[in-house]
Order: sequence, then C-alpha cells, then structure tokens
Amino acid sequence: MNEAPEEGIECYNVKVYEADAKGRANIAAIANYFQNSAWRHYICVEKALGRLIPEGSIWMMVRLEIVIKEIPRWGEDIKLTTWSRGIEKLMAFRDFCITDFEGNEKAKGTASWVVVDVKNRKIQKLGQLAEKWPSIKGRSALGRNADKLKELGNWIAGRFFSVRYSDLDVNRHVNNVKYIEWIMDGYSMEFIETNEIDKFEINFTGEANFGDDVAVNAERLSEKPLVYMHNIVKKGDGLEICRAKITYK
Repeated sequence: MNEAPEEGIECYNVKVYEADAKGRANIAAIANYFQNSAWRHYICVEKALGRLIPEGSIWMMVRLEIVIKEIPRWGEDIKLTTWSRGIEKLMAFRDFCITDFEGNEKAKGTASWVVVDVKNRKIQKLGQLAEKWPSIKGRSALGRNADKLKELGNWIAGRFFSVRYSDLDVNRHVNNVKYIEWIMDGYSMEFIETNEIDKFEINFTGEANFGDDVAVNAERLSEKPLVYMHNIVKKGDGLEICRAKITYK
C-alpha cells in the first residue's frame, strides 16, 4: 500500500471567465479552486489507503471561511496547497493557502465537512476514518475552525433565482459555489467594483434541488468595517439553505 500524501498542491491560472469586470478573480473562483484541490487530494489519499467512507455516502461542506490578502488577477498563475487539520466525531477540517509562484500569500481559509448518507441524508460518524486519515494537526491556515453564523435579524428581501440543471453538481443538488454566486449577484455593479472582500464566511444549512425557487436576503451589520449578512431560503416553505457573512476592506 502506498503512503498517503499529507497535502495536495495544485497550480491554477486565473481565466478570463473567473475574473470580474476589473480583472479580479471572483470569490466563487477562489472557492472553486479550493473545492477542486480538496477533491483531488482526497482521491490521492483513497488511492493510497483504499475506500474511506461507506458506499452510498458523500462528503458535504457545511462551513467555509476565506480570508483574502491580495486578490489574484486575470492571467495570474497561483498555487493552492491544501491539507487536513484533523477529524472529530462528526466533522472533518481542511485548510488551504493560495500563493503566487514566488510564495507571496494571496488567500487562505478553512472548511468543515461531514459525511452524509445519500438516501436518508443523515450525518455519519467519522471515528474509523480518523484513525486512517493523514492529518497535519499542528498546521492551521487561520488558527481556528470556520464559525457557526448567527441567524439574520432585520433582513431585506433580495433577488429570486430558479434552480436550473446547470446549477447542479454530481450529487444532484445545487453546488455550494453557486450559492456564493447568487449572493454576490445580489449586489450592484457599482458596489462590487468599489469594494473588496476581506473575509467571506458561509454555512450550508440545507439543500436546493432542480426546479426550486430561492430568495437571497441581506442585512447590513455594520458600516465600519462594512459587514453584510445574507441567507438563501426556499421560496415555497421558507426553509433556509445557507447563511453567509461578508466583511469588506
């Protein structure tokens, strides 16, 4: 049996379709880089150790926090390093760091994941996985886990979206990065072009499926620093799918 790699390293070039009108990589692209690298690292570990979770189970991200130091630009080459920081009873923790090829830090973050049974959607225990999984417990990108966000208080109703086939991932529900795109699409062009994200936090609290109609809501928490809270709820039953907190520089 091969030795499982403790970290995964991937190189990316910021494509034109991943940049905004000012040539900056959008926050959804950063999340996509991380998710892709996390998956590729996991596949390498499984090739070395064998299947790690039961048949009929899938990984789901439940919390994500991204801190931006210097947003990558269109055409820029970057390197993403990701590693597992450990596994508890029900949750696994994975961090990442993005640098340029000279080692200058661009962004970093952490995510919390669970394993879910596909049929009954119940969260599975990770005790046996913790014994096998290669973790770097003393290495932390942010020095903490992603926070559990509070519910919105006096929110303002925003835009509505209908779930299309192109919004789905291989697990047949809306891909988590699509929620990030919906949230950012709720801002005006002027706002996005005159503000830069310092920290993006999101909790995934439910699922949306093909044909669902959802609403993206917002609440301003503070002016200095400028902080907004968001949630996405299903239009029919009002069930919350995710909540997010964005701190601007």
